[in-house]
Amino acid sequence: MHLITFGIVVCLLVLAEFYIRLHITPMENGKPKHSQDFITFYTASDLTLEGRPDLVFDPDAFLARERDIVPSTKSIPWFYPPTYLLITYPLALTDYVTARLVFFLGGLLLFVHAAHLWLRWPGGLFAVAAFAPVFSNLTFGQNGLFTASFMLLALHYLGKRPWLSGLFIGLLTIKPHLGILIPLALLVSRDYRTFLWATVFSLLIILSSALAFGMAPWQHFSAMLAAAGSHLSEGKLLLSGMISVTSNALLLDFPDRTALLMHGIAFLPFLVVFMRTWRHSANPFLKGASLSLATLMCSPYLFDYDLTWLGMAIGFLAVNASRNGWLRGESAILAMAWLLPLADLLMTLGGSKDWFPYNLWLPMNLALLWLVHRRITPLSSSQT
Repeated sequence: MHLITFGIVVCLLVLAEFYIRLHITPMENGKPKHSQDFITFYTASDLTLEGRPDLVFDPDAFLARERDIVPSTKSIPWFYPPTYLLITYPLALTDYVTARLVFFLGGLLLFVHAAHLWLRWPGGLFAVAAFAPVFSNLTFGQNGLFTASFMLLALHYLGKRPWLSGLFIGLLTIKPHLGILIPLALLVSRDYRTFLWATVFSLLIILSSALAFGMAPWQHFSAMLAAAGSHLSEGKLLLSGMISVTSNALLLDFPDRTALLMHGIAFLPFLVVFMRTWRHSANPFLKGASLSLATLMCSPYLFDYDLTWLGMAIGFLAVNASRNGWLRGESAILAMAWLLPLADLLMTLGGSKDWFPYNLWLPMNLALLWLVHRRITPLSSSQT
């Protein structure tokens, strides 16, 4: 067991060093050579520390500052609420390379720690660390490791320390569309204490952002939401990098309204199973899996780095099966679900994402949903 743990640590350190040498430390003319999506977080911090958080929501001013920091930066706008400025605020206190390294290591270690609380098995941690969306977040400098960690920690402390669970739920206000189903889960399961704490912490975080940065960023954010919706429907966002039914339908040239209707129809079975699980099952693994899957299917604005939430569903179902016995076909479905994001990442890095069979995400998620549904049916109630 200790040998496996040691091997995992060594592998992570080797991969981290390789990644740092390749993407973080290279310089060109005295400035960082690569920007990645992380440039948006660092630029927001830089403008906020300068006392101009309003410029974070000005696309032209934001891009100009991004290119001051990393000249090779393409146009990467800011679509986050002002609550996220509280998280990014200290980044620009140091240089870009150091901040990127801290963000990189912080997200990885937090995610591994949160997963360890559930798995308690070093071999499982290797599967977590080697999951392709982990590398997607590290490669593109995104925050999927943090949001998944907040959710894992919130679910871990659910029923044990309601205030701590509520705190981690409140932190998801940095990406509200990922936490939209959590209040419903708490109400359906009648966990009113956690619901109260989550509400308190969410309001405190929102209030803190308003006190720290003023109301102007919130006004600009409202306008930015409308812009994000138009960018999606007009194809200005990288649709091939998204994993929602809406984006897939738009790639297939369906009209905007039809794409959204298809998205809503596809989401319905996930919503039903999610509500049924949280209402009738006491199994934390099935509840976590149903919430993760429903969250992935809920928002039309979802990128492949958010597939860390898919990793949660796979992990929850795998641990549940290892404790209660494997059902027929379960291991094969979980293995395919684990491998699918790897194929997606390899094609993205190879520049061949345009022909990736993006329509596989829906049947894959439906297969995982079936695993949850089968576990909560009366025939398998003894295993829930």
